Amino acid sequence: MTVTVTMLQTRMGESGSLWTAGSSYSASDGFAAMLITANLATGTLPQPVPSTLTAAEVAATQALVSGDLIANSRDGLGRVTSYTQGGTTYTVTYGPFGVATESGGGKTLTYNYSAAGLLLSTTLS
Repeated sequence: MTVTVTMLQTRMGESGSLWTAGSSYSASDGFAAMLITANLATGTLPQPVPSTLTAAEVAATQALVSGDLIANSRDGLGRVTSYTQGGTTYTVTYGPFGVATESGGGKTLTYNYSAAGLLLSTTLS
């Protein structure tokens, strides 16, 4: 996604061209967040991905899961920190924007977020 920013100071843009004060440019979410939070530009920061699901979202997600899912433990906010599915136990860690990692069965799924809290990618290792 992209965000339109209006530069307050002349700086180097994402593609290496000069972005001049007073002009507006289309920037990636992460670059726009850096410019806005550093007071180098104005614009609207992208909204972060919600880190918790509503009851309806939980029910819909559970309906899509094949096999039984058992929540073994939860943190102080009620988020699942350990669950068992298909005989494999998984551990879930959380970062400031939501799930950071899920690991189990010898694999780890890492969630990568932008500085603004948008999910950018996942990595399986």
